[in-house]
Amino acid sequence: MSTVDDSGNGRAGNESEEQPQGEHPVPESVATSPQPPQAAPVTVTLTRPSWLNGPSLLGALAHAGISLAGAIVGSAIVLGLFAAGLAMQASPYISGLGSYTGVVGNSVAPDAGSLIGAVFAILSLSLWGDLSANVSVAGGLVSGNASATVVFLPQLVTVILLAAAVLWGFLEEKRRPLPGRLARIVLAAATGLIFAIVVTIFAAIFRITSPSNGASLSITGAGWRLFLGAFVLVSLAALAGRALGAARGSLLTGGRSLRAALPVLVRETLSYASVGLVVFGLLTLVGGLISLSNGIGFGSALLTLPLWFGAVLFSTVSLSHLGGIQVFAAGGGAAFGTSSSSASSSTVSVFTLDGWSWLLVVLALLVAVVAGLRIGASRHPGLARTARGIWKLPVLVGGLWLVLPWIFVYAGASAGGVAGGLGGGGASVFVWLAWWLFLTMTAWTFGVEAIARYLTPIVAGTTPRLFSVVGWRSTNAAWLGGVETVTVPVAAGASSDATTDAPQTAIASAVVAASAAQTLSPRARRRVRIGIISVVSAAVVVGLAAVAISILSATVFSPGVVAQRYLDAVAQGDATTASRMVPPATKDSQKLLTDAVLGKATARIKDIQIGEVRTHASSGPDARSTGTVDVAYTLKGAYVKKSLEVVQTGTEFLFFPKWSVATSIVEPLAFASSQEGSTDVTVGGAQIQVVGNSDITSQFVAYPGEYPVSAADNKYFAVQVPPTVIVGTGDGEPSTVDVSVSATPATIDAVTEAIKKKVDGCSATKDASPADCTFNAWIYSSDNTPVTWKVKSYPTATVAADGSFGTKYESSGEVDASWAGYFGNDTASASIYASGQATVSPSGELTVDVSIDSSPSSYGN
Repeated sequence: MSTVDDSGNGRAGNESEEQPQGEHPVPESVATSPQPPQAAPVTVTLTRPSWLNGPSLLGALAHAGISLAGAIVGSAIVLGLFAAGLAMQASPYISGLGSYTGVVGNSVAPDAGSLIGAVFAILSLSLWGDLSANVSVAGGLVSGNASATVVFLPQLVTVILLAAAVLWGFLEEKRRPLPGRLARIVLAAATGLIFAIVVTIFAAIFRITSPSNGASLSITGAGWRLFLGAFVLVSLAALAGRALGAARGSLLTGGRSLRAALPVLVRETLSYASVGLVVFGLLTLVGGLISLSNGIGFGSALLTLPLWFGAVLFSTVSLSHLGGIQVFAAGGGAAFGTSSSSASSSTVSVFTLDGWSWLLVVLALLVAVVAGLRIGASRHPGLARTARGIWKLPVLVGGLWLVLPWIFVYAGASAGGVAGGLGGGGASVFVWLAWWLFLTMTAWTFGVEAIARYLTPIVAGTTPRLFSVVGWRSTNAAWLGGVETVTVPVAAGASSDATTDAPQTAIASAVVAASAAQTLSPRARRRVRIGIISVVSAAVVVGLAAVAISILSATVFSPGVVAQRYLDAVAQGDATTASRMVPPATKDSQKLLTDAVLGKATARIKDIQIGEVRTHASSGPDARSTGTVDVAYTLKGAYVKKSLEVVQTGTEFLFFPKWSVATSIVEPLAFASSQEGSTDVTVGGAQIQVVGNSDITSQFVAYPGEYPVSAADNKYFAVQVPPTVIVGTGDGEPSTVDVSVSATPATIDAVTEAIKKKVDGCSATKDASPADCTFNAWIYSSDNTPVTWKVKSYPTATVAADGSFGTKYESSGEVDASWAGYFGNDTASASIYASGQATVSPSGELTVDVSIDSSPSSYGN
């Protein structure tokens, strides 16, 4: 009898069993028996896989080249859009600033190398790289160096760039299919490695530079972050493209097949993410464009969308799920033996924003309900109303949100430098999503699981149509009573034909679905159906109303719109509306704040722009929301920027905030005249009286603009004013109109005649010292006799703008005196000086008061 051992070798059944060594001696016959021959050594020959050949490596190289070309083109397009948006935003500055000249004296103009460097700068940022800038200044009064680093990932640009790698990988796999997964992984890694090497070298060569006399600037994105990011991202994108190409059918069909091959938890995570992407993506697109349009204009917001969309989307998701946005800033420096440093941090969340931000939480609840129903519909009904494995999806989602924000939403900038021997300093700013976001996302996902396990059966049993719409193509057939493919295990001893994958009627599945989805009576199901429809309808109506209110509050009823209407009224010459919207709080005369005056302005404000709007709520029983609105406009080629205060004064139509502008843009307008009394001046068709005194100015207020100025001459004084005056040019100084007055020949003749009459009156007397006439003739007291005065010449006076006049030394007159003295007739001579005031009465008559002096006047000196 023979037996078969484990190795399949036979042996005689009557042979004794082999004895353990050391217990019994080996018989000599056995020890000396012939031994079996030894096995020959095995030689292993390593052969290169057939797919690892020249064409496949050239394909990987071409794949990397196409990906790089797509990346460059995409970055150039984004750079062009950004430059166009920046140009639209900066267009009002151009007329006011003219050409810019740098500190070193040379005009700044980008060259071709810097433009290519800017393209690679955006490319570097989109592939997890960072921008490093170095500035050095040598010579002159200040020398030193500074460096800065910027980290920011424009997520939408990254998606655009990697789409080229995915598409070409798909096409390459369709043209030259690879034999297996290992081949696809190796060639995808080769593609990523080639791409990373080339893009890092190009980023180092093409950098933004601006050399000048004694100063240089260099900005580059080359570094280990760029190399690592380019390798990982492009390798994954290439692998995804080849995996899609390996599936049968089109790119869309391949995507469905690839998704079906993923683990269940990954598919459910993608389902949750896709619902959130649709809802919050649309919200970010609409809300971001509306918000940024108030600051930089719709055109600039739309053109720069690839740069800000991703960051705003992640921030919106964080806020809506009770996370937040954290900002950290720090700085410090040292100079002349002293040092200082400071740091601050702040967090933005729905708890710190206004009440409307809670609409984001409502949207997050809607996303959770829809995602939960979709996930529940994709599962077998047997998982309904069970807690088995309920922790898996929340842990996976929470873990992803623990890692992904630091990869995709981390942004920051740091800078530092040293200036010669004076000292140095540095500063840094970093922005990231709140650290506790992964905890809140874990909690939200537990809610999604609860909806998937407990709400799905109710919806499936009461509103199957709604259930099928929500589940769409992912609905499990067992929920709808369909046919499933059941694998029947082979029983022991059965033939191999008993193992089959045969379609079975879903009797067991139908029983499970019936127990999960139809546990309510028909009447109860109708009530639940009506309740669900009512709740969903009310939620939709409330959600749409909330979105509409939010959009209208941010547009039609926003502080920026109110400021726009106010400035538009001024620009259109409607002073009445402008003053009604914002009454000027000033003690100066408001006579010029009329439609007639503003309407006659030869130039008014234009190119109005509404900038950043900042609002905040105050506390207290009488608290009112306040804020500021940055505005800008041009006036006669000057670019003017202002910050208007706004205050919420109530509500409109029950829901919308009512804002009012609290800062008037009226500017002071002063008139200065040296004429005594008042002078009539016309400004914009309005006649005003200017008080004449060198120490007094007439103060008025007017809206910004250029106004015509005129003044009517009278018979005695000529008035000169500038033809126009510009009010509100933004230089911080009040506008002043200098009123220049000069005496006419009629006034001079009248003054001359009055002086002659006064001198003649004095000389007609016989007194040695005539009253009001100081002729300065010296007569002895003993010669107490009548004096005869004879005028030899009359003094000439100079009339000033205020009507005062006087005689200079060289313009004096002369009078002779004669009298009978003790020793005979005596004579003497005296100088005559005249002074006084010429005044025009309200009736238009000129009055001249003259005094005769013994000393010259300073008039005309």
